[in-house]
Amino acid sequence: MRVLHITEILAPVGGIETYLLRLLPLLEGIGLENCVVYRQSHPQTVENGLHTIHLPLTNDSVQDENNLAAIIQSVKPTVICLHAVYDLATVRAAGRLSPTLAYVHGFVPVCPGLGKYFRRGDEVCTRSFGLGCVSQIYWRRCASARHPRSVYQIMRNTRHYLDAYQLLDGIIVGSCYMRELLAQNGFVDTHTHILPPHFEQPTRQRVEPNGNPPEILFVGRLEAEKGLPYLLEAVRLLPMPYRLRIAGDGALRDSYVFSAAALGLTDQVEFLGWLNPEDLREAYRRASFLVMTSVMPEPFGKVGIEAMAYGRPVVAFNVGGISDWLHDEENGLMAAPRDSRDLAAKMSVLLQNPAESARLGQNGWEFVRQNFNPEQYGERFSRILETAVSQAN
Repeated sequence: MRVLHITEILAPVGGIETYLLRLLPLLEGIGLENCVVYRQSHPQTVENGLHTIHLPLTNDSVQDENNLAAIIQSVKPTVICLHAVYDLATVRAAGRLSPTLAYVHGFVPVCPGLGKYFRRGDEVCTRSFGLGCVSQIYWRRCASARHPRSVYQIMRNTRHYLDAYQLLDGIIVGSCYMRELLAQNGFVDTHTHILPPHFEQPTRQRVEPNGNPPEILFVGRLEAEKGLPYLLEAVRLLPMPYRLRIAGDGALRDSYVFSAAALGLTDQVEFLGWLNPEDLREAYRRASFLVMTSVMPEPFGKVGIEAMAYGRPVVAFNVGGISDWLHDEENGLMAAPRDSRDLAAKMSVLLQNPAESARLGQNGWEFVRQNFNPEQYGERFSRILETAVSQAN
């Protein structure tokens, strides 16, 4: 089987890009032939040992569609796989000329605000896409657009994305939540496949945390939808010694640094900024547990699995796809969304009872080892590709 992958960037610069670079050797290992078309050049572009084609967009949709059509006709793929591709000309050309499936990592085809999240009230949006979204954009602040022309444009784009993706032969999502969300918006359930991201195999055994005092780790973008203010309020309620380490960066970093100081947490909270892979691994090793306070519904929540691979339990708000892998009181603890007191209570359990924290961490380590095997992932992905080809024919 010859697979033509289409992506924006072919470099290890983000979760989607790293995912694809890990996927390619898995598919090659089971006998599939890969070719990758990437749209944007990058200083870290990976081409060695790969059959790659750089095909930048021209801003002329007809020309872009013709250029991709020429490549498809030259490569003659058995199936095309789109990885977070949201250029409509690309999606349409692929779907018209070859069996095509797409890995939908986010909310672009179903949400004009891109987050399924109301900023006014910090609430998850449960409605399907439609004209009713317009009033929510203004009233609930689920998108940054304000001018009527901008609102019209994002509504129009979402409708086009939704229509184009519904015509494909298969959709891959990372969680039950995402599958249910697409079904709510008219996607054919039998064409939607759940396949969580794959991860490096965990260490041979659970690594004991080495932070002193116990370290609580947060990993994520410093943006409103990640809910960091709830975590800062929660740690302020903790009666025992701790250190909160925040790994990540974003537009609200300065605001959160100020908030931490205003809450009297300067000595307990450390803002690490963005960490390279090795420094992030060290942060997981030092931590006693990971906390996830997203107020938007996470499509999956991969940092939780990364922490479990080091034997770290996870405390998280119960939103989106997190419940697919976080099993309350088995490999971590669930907290009520937007409830800082409940979050503090769950963190206190782990800080006051190291034996319970170790038990949950060990269970998480076993869960990752049993459910995220790379070789099994390649086989499962291959079967989904075969299903898309058969449904196209």
